[in-house]
Amino acid sequence: MARPKRSKNVKACPNADRWIRKHPDAARNLGRIIKLMNGCYEGGYQGYINRATNFVEYRFDPIEEERHFQHVQLFARQKHVVVRFTVFAKRTGKGLGISKTLKNAHGHDYYVLEFHVAADTSLDALEAFLSTTATFSRDRTAPPSRGSAGRRPYKAAPTSLGQPTPRDAIDRAELVAAKELAEPITSEGDARERELRAVFLRRGQGTFRRALLNAYEKRCAVTGCAMEEILEAAHIIPYKGDETNRCDNGLLLRADIHTLFDLGLLWINPEMKIEIANALQRTEYGKLHGKRLRLPTDTASRPHPKHLERHAQIASELREAGR
Repeated sequence: MARPKRSKNVKACPNADRWIRKHPDAARNLGRIIKLMNGCYEGGYQGYINRATNFVEYRFDPIEEERHFQHVQLFARQKHVVVRFTVFAKRTGKGLGISKTLKNAHGHDYYVLEFHVAADTSLDALEAFLSTTATFSRDRTAPPSRGSAGRRPYKAAPTSLGQPTPRDAIDRAELVAAKELAEPITSEGDARERELRAVFLRRGQGTFRRALLNAYEKRCAVTGCAMEEILEAAHIIPYKGDETNRCDNGLLLRADIHTLFDLGLLWINPEMKIEIANALQRTEYGKLHGKRLRLPTDTASRPHPKHLERHAQIASELREAGR
């Protein structure tokens, strides 16, 4: 049986091209997933499949060193994209997509791992899985290779899901922000609701923010600002669920100081003094350098030194990645 026609140029696959033009939202969702995967794909045979169906398929083939999957198919539906890995062994575990057992045309079982990705779904879980495969785990700083020529030596996949680098985090955040800005405003009410939602999310979850307001006596820990409306609950170690909503993992910060803190341009040293990045030394923020942090009177509410140490490390990585 001949393999279906495949091409990276959708125009070469009339049926796929027709479906893509008919469903632009699904096409955009498929496009962002292809962009993510193509950015680190090592193989040489990929593209749209010219099937006469009510969805579009895009496929990647593995390289010969691949030990995890036989091929990967992207099925663009109208409401989501299914990213299906045909794997060599059945997989279980949280955060690893949906494991399924399917039957082929001959009635034999085979295993797949699926990620269902809607237009507003983060690609973090998919990207983490890609980092565990030989086909997709190429060093992104190296020039791309195609086929076996010039490919980097095979390295065994890590035993746990890879962690995104600070540069990856910056790039993804910029893409999400650009998408948010690019969405059409359907009404003034929608626009206002979006703005307020962003403000409330930025200020922090209610209970966590109230605890910090009480601990810091409604004053910014860095500037002493007492305007409650612009004081925000900042996580020292990034938010990872309710367990990180602890006073010793938080600082009450003025909105602009919170932004600098999250961008790694301001951090706290072991002496509880404020450090400012070189890029800000000649700005109005330069006067904060070396200033002692305002601490809660309740010692249990003060920032944990280990949390501040970890943030300082994250801040250093972000500054390095942003150069």
